[in-house]
This record gives sequence, C-alpha cells and structure tokens, in this order.
Amino acid sequence: MAEQNSVQSCCEDEQKRKRLWSVRRALSSEATAVKDVINAAFQADAFFKKPEYQNRFTLEEVKRMMDSEDGAFLVCVKQEEGEGEGDAKVDPVIMGSLRLEWELRSAGSEEELVGHFSAVSVLNQYASRGIGKSLVLAAEECLLEEAQRQGCPKAGVVMEIGVINLRRELFHWYEALGYLTGKPLPHSEELQRIILPSLDVFCIGMSKRLR
Repeated sequence: MAEQNSVQSCCEDEQKRKRLWSVRRALSSEATAVKDVINAAFQADAFFKKPEYQNRFTLEEVKRMMDSEDGAFLVCVKQEEGEGEGDAKVDPVIMGSLRLEWELRSAGSEEELVGHFSAVSVLNQYASRGIGKSLVLAAEECLLEEAQRQGCPKAGVVMEIGVINLRRELFHWYEALGYLTGKPLPHSEELQRIILPSLDVFCIGMSKRLR
C-alpha cells in the first residue's frame, strides 16, 4: 500500500508540474513583455558583445516581427494559482520566449518548409525547470502545423538554429533534443557588428528533420 501511494504521489506531482505553464503564440499586446524577457535572458551573451549591443531586440523590432506573416514569437506563460474558467482575469506572467520563422525552399524537385528559431529565452528565476525544452518542442509543433496550413502536408519539414561557438553548453542541450551539429555558418554583418573585435565568434548550424 505504501508503494502504491508513492507511485500515485509521483504521478500527481508530474501532472501538477505540467499545469505550471503553457506555451502559445505571443499577443501583440505582449510586445513589451516579450522584449524585456528576451533582453534579460540575453545578458548571458554580454561577454562577447559590445556594450551598446547587449540587448537582443528593441521594442520596434519586436513589433515589426510580430506583424510578419512568416513567423511568430512563442511565449511560456505561468499558470497562476486558481486560474481557470470563472476566475478573475490576471495579467499573464511570461517566463520565457523564442522567435520562430519559416520559409519554403526548393529541395530538388520538391519543396521543404524550413523553420529557424532563435532568441530562446528563460528568465533566471524560472531556469532549470524544462521551460526552454517546452518552447523548442512547441516551435517544432508550430512548424508542422504551418506545413498543414500552407497546404503542403507531404512536404519535408526541417528546423534549423544557429548556435554561437562560445556557448559550448548549448550544443549538448540541443543534441539531447535531437538536433545535429553542422558546419560554421557564413559570417553575418550583424554578428560582426556586435561582437568584441578581440574574440573569434561565429555561429554553427544545427538542424533536425521533423518530417
């Protein structure tokens, strides 16, 4: 009986954990909150950036990307205690966010829907809870849904990301989610503009075939 109660308790804890947050597309009214969450999380990259470029996005950039038809911001929203139908409305607490974009590319005689996510961000107070993983998995699901929406259910679907070479811990994290490490990406003008000249900084491509 004691063992049965222990198993039941573990299951209840897991169900409770899954109710702690949800992932959805960001609303236009959340542009400022999205910008603040991403910029706060990206202070982890400050060691290789010039001081004037340590923030990832401006509010204007976030708003412009939110208006794009070929991308979206996803947000992880904290489920408040007692929140549900009939409860009083509360302002959502955004715990993390990422940017997802997609495009159709020719792949021989066929086409592929290729997604690219970036700016994966989790606030420090919510780190190590699985929020980043939830955001990435939600981005993959969103890309598969976009393939259906565009009327190309049989097209290949591939997700890509560029990872800064100095953030070595991220390669193992993405590999655990099924991403394969590729080759260094061509230097972008944006990256060369923001990095400290004394450092050798570049992006390495990673990808995962979803279909």
